Formats: sequence, structure tokens, C-alpha cells
Amino acid sequence: MSGIRARQKQATQDRVLQAARTLFLTRPYEDVGVRDIAAEASVATGTVIGAFGSKADLLNTIVLDDILAQYELIKVAVVGRQTVLERLMAIGLTCVNYQARQLPLLRTSMAHAWVRSDAAERQVRRALQPILAFVREVLATAQALGDIRPDAPVAVVVEMLIDVLVQCYRRMAYDGVTPDTVADGLRTRIQVLLAGVASDASSLTSPLVARVQPAAA
Repeated sequence: MSGIRARQKQATQDRVLQAARTLFLTRPYEDVGVRDIAAEASVATGTVIGAFGSKADLLNTIVLDDILAQYELIKVAVVGRQTVLERLMAIGLTCVNYQARQLPLLRTSMAHAWVRSDAAERQVRRALQPILAFVREVLATAQALGDIRPDAPVAVVVEMLIDVLVQCYRRMAYDGVTPDTVADGLRTRIQVLLAGVASDASSLTSPLVARVQPAAA
């Protein structure tokens, strides 16, 4: 019975999260209340509060879910990419395209990033760590192969890449820039960052996969 109750509880939470996501995508955040979310999910208001606490907590849970979803997608996106530039572009474009599909929610989450609680901020930072580690690994592989200088500040490059992505999000969310235009700018910015740490110009187009993965028998 406990297993059944656990599944029912999870199903209710999923329904509440989906209801909140739907409303945050279709209405201004300020116009959405916990009662609206409860009505959309066909549950009692107390159920929403008991499961998530507040509307802000619900938004933060959605942000955390989206970070996890993007992490799973970027792991697939880099498969078969031959160069460090291609791998970083695959990661960046995966995140850009994911956010482009939910611009109202992106605007809301970016605005509330400045006012979320310390605990919520720590949750987000922890959730981002696998993505940051993944990007560091891409750069570390290029560094180990000599495409990136051994003294290059890889951790700083990762931070700068994240800043570039945030600017891409802002351009889509607030300036009406299309994902295709953002993609062009993203490539240019990644190229500039890599040029600053590359061993030589050819490093940007040097295939990593052939040297990292063993040839098929």
C-alpha cells in the first residue's frame, strides 16, 4: 500500500508542476496564484502548499527540473561531434533551443533569479554542477590533447561560456532575437573564447573524437 501511496503522491506532484508550468507559460507570473495552480491541477490548494510550499518554490522546482532535462540532452548532443568547437556549440545550442520553446517561463525564471531565497539559489547552483563539470571535461579533453594551452584557465572559460549563454537567453527573451540569429552569435563568441586559449588556430577544427575514441575494429 505504501508503494501505491507513493506513486499517487508523485503523480499528484507531477500534475501540480505541469499545471504551474502551463500557467507560467500563458500568464504573467504575478497574475498566477496558488489557487489558480490548484484549480488547473484539479487538487486542493492545501495540496499544492503541502507539496511545494509557495508559488516561488514551485517555480524553483521547475527551474531545477529544466536544468536536469538540459543536462540529459547535452550528453546526447555531443555524441559524434568531432571538434571542441562543435562540442561546445552542441551544448550551447541544446540549451538555447530548449529555452526558446518556453520564452515566457524563461523571462519569469530570469527575473526571479535575483530575488529567490538563499536556499533556492544554492539548490540551483548544485543542480548546475553536472553541466559545468561536463563542459569542463570537454575543455580538459582538448587540453590533454594539446589543442588548448596547458596553462589555459579552463574554469574561467567555463564561467565565460555560461555568461555567453545567459546573454543569448536575454536576447531571445527580451530583444525578440530568433534562435537562428542567436546561434550565429553563439558560434562567434565561442570561437573568440577558444581563440584565446587555443594552442594554435588549427585547434578549433582539430578532430577530438578520432583521437579520444578508439577506432572501430
